[in-house]
Amino acid sequence: MVFDAVITELPRISEIEFHSLFDVGDKLKIEISLKGSCFSKMVFDDPLCYRVMDEGDAMIFVHWLSTQDIKSCLLKFSKSDFLEWFSNQSYNTKDYLNVSHYCLITCSHIIDVIGFDDPDIE
Repeated sequence: MVFDAVITELPRISEIEFHSLFDVGDKLKIEISLKGSCFSKMVFDDPLCYRVMDEGDAMIFVHWLSTQDIKSCLLKFSKSDFLEWFSNQSYNTKDYLNVSHYCLITCSHIIDVIGFDDPDIE
């Protein structure tokens, strides 16, 4: 697994805390904070799929992460096991050429989102 891009220069993973996730209409809103201080909201328009995992349930990914020099908590993948799984769920009948896998990594959770557009950060 190789990440394509770091979306933005957000703080390091150990400084970000996950608070809540709201799936409202055609938007996915994720609330995070910087170690209890300022709140931020990450908003995905029309997400196709998402999952939230405790870091203890994502040991393979956490191990891979420990071998990378990653400075930010938001990664973007054009190829990943999650994208492959998602495509397989439709028997590969849909053409998802412009879809990306976004991975938000916090100090205790990993939030994966599949969508067409980069999130807005408020």
